[in-house]
Amino acid sequence: GGYVFAVDAGYNLVAMVPGLWNRMDICNLGISVSDMTFDSATNTMYMVGKGEYGSELMTLDLVTGEVTNLGTITQTIVNDDGTTNINRPTTYSVEMTADGKMYAIIAGSSALYELDLETLGLQKVLTFEGNLYPYYSQSMTYDVENNCLYWAYCTYTNSGHGVFTIALATVTYTKADFASVSEY
Repeated sequence: GGYVFAVDAGYNLVAMVPGLWNRMDICNLGISVSDMTFDSATNTMYMVGKGEYGSELMTLDLVTGEVTNLGTITQTIVNDDGTTNINRPTTYSVEMTADGKMYAIIAGSSALYELDLETLGLQKVLTFEGNLYPYYSQSMTYDVENNCLYWAYCTYTNSGHGVFTIALATVTYTKADFASVSEY
């Protein structure tokens, strides 16, 4: 039981029953949303939307469509001379884990970040090898049983697209091998 929630290209919040996929429009949010994730421990739906100064983390009431803006997601860059700059990266994908941590994939960085829900700051957790610079459509989901993230990615380099399994206990990753999958 349950519903799948999504925001379409027209900013409409929709709900669907898995298997039936009949679309039920809830409301128009009026904002571009790049990803959503549900925290089952607090019954909170989080989403990342496009804000005036960058990507913003928001909560969403699934019944009314009311959006609460929590603020702009930031990243502190430490320069070679020790000074710092604040970056407001485009955040493509977020995912919540059973222990209440939120992970993020951002533009222009070949890394996985933990997003602090109080400060909205990003902390690098894992760097991916190669030219994996995310572009536009990204998706992550959390596997509770195996304590891992699955990240479906696409890039704006020749490294293309694929799926990574990210083991959170060991902070390691593997790329899925689709070479053995036949084409239809």
